[in-house]
Amino acid sequence: MFRGLKAFLLLTLSLLFCQRAFADCATTNGTVTLPGSSSFVVYNGQINAQGTAGLNCTGLGLSLLSQNTVTVKVASTTNGMAVANTDGSGDKIAYLIYPDANYQYPYSIGQTIDYSSLNLLSLILISSNVNFPLYIKTTAGANVRSGTYTDTINLIWNYHICGLGVLGLCIWWDGVNKASTVSVSVAITKDCLIGTAPNVNFGSMALVGQFNPVNQSITLTCTKTEGYNTYFTNGNNPVSGWRRMKSGTSNFMQYQIYLPNTTTVWDSTNKQSGAGTGLAQSIPYKAAVNAAQTEVAVGSYQDNLSFVVEY
Repeated sequence: MFRGLKAFLLLTLSLLFCQRAFADCATTNGTVTLPGSSSFVVYNGQINAQGTAGLNCTGLGLSLLSQNTVTVKVASTTNGMAVANTDGSGDKIAYLIYPDANYQYPYSIGQTIDYSSLNLLSLILISSNVNFPLYIKTTAGANVRSGTYTDTINLIWNYHICGLGVLGLCIWWDGVNKASTVSVSVAITKDCLIGTAPNVNFGSMALVGQFNPVNQSITLTCTKTEGYNTYFTNGNNPVSGWRRMKSGTSNFMQYQIYLPNTTTVWDSTNKQSGAGTGLAQSIPYKAAVNAAQTEVAVGSYQDNLSFVVEY
């Protein structure tokens, strides 16, 4: 009788040992990759993504969820709660950390996320194998250049979690001050946007020599530090070095687009370079009717041309 009892106890202990060997919680390296976005997107709005927080639990017991406790402290980040451009320029995009998919609970350095008090464990511990999620959302207003942006979050975990033992009993897993790191990254692309591009209206005159030049501007926004070239197309009716407005089927009035305060034609053979600031820039130009051309027939003249930005 005693030998049989001893064998049974050894078998039970062996089963318990095997379950501990293959089931437990452990900290790992987590990752969050934000969606690639243009510089305008992160300036004007927010981007977000789900990743892994660096705590994995395998072989969970799901019957005693109310007794589980998990907390994680945001100990520090390499760039102070911001992803920084890897080119060393110092450009950064700030973000906040969230434990929930609805982005209701923002956290920053020095704060502790208590999954139990937020009633999040019932949403996370839904299977026997779980990677704790982490959510990142940027804050708007970052005027940055293109490139790859990264940060590393340092987390400290404390947990008391029920692992599934024999006969459905809990094997409690306890972790105290367990460290994990989470790598955050995002690729920011360059962009340009033409804002206002008002039509040119020379007004009404009796003679071609009476039209005054029109000086006005186009609003252009390009990613910070990104170079660009600009020019005007020749319109629908160019001939002999002139752009032309058309009236009816066969009447034309010559005009030209110049660099501001000059008589230098602005076209694809004379592209003008610039560099973006991330904010709106005013691009001035001058439009003028050829006062030396032969007088034209009475009518309404127009042309269509485009302002082109290469970047």
